[in-house]
Amino acid sequence: MTAQALGRLKDALVLVQGDVFASGLSFRLAVRSVGSFRGRPVYRVILEDGRFYGGQGALEGETEEDALAEVAEGVQDLFAEVLNIAWPDCAVHNRGLHMLCPAGSSPAWWCYFGEGHLVAPVGELSALNPS
Repeated sequence: MTAQALGRLKDALVLVQGDVFASGLSFRLAVRSVGSFRGRPVYRVILEDGRFYGGQGALEGETEEDALAEVAEGVQDLFAEVLNIAWPDCAVHNRGLHMLCPAGSSPAWWCYFGEGHLVAPVGELSALNPS
């Protein structure tokens, strides 16, 4: 992984960490190497205490949009598999949100309930719950 790709992943984590805090959770996250595969480090989103979920693909961070989508999905998977938390949720429907990133668009949190609706771009959940 290049230093630029790792930088994109860390920048993406700042945005997703903001979404975590905006939803009332206090878990601190990091992007770290958790091992290697074929001589290349494997990066994952991890909890501050070092726990991580290895089921998703390794983070690559090829573009800013890719990095943001990968980190958002990585945090969702981590919370679901390690902490048994569905995150984030739709305040209107009390259902878990899904991260979508259609071609040519930025990653965003979507609610699939009913006809479905956009909740917020990834990194902007705090705009829904201003302090």
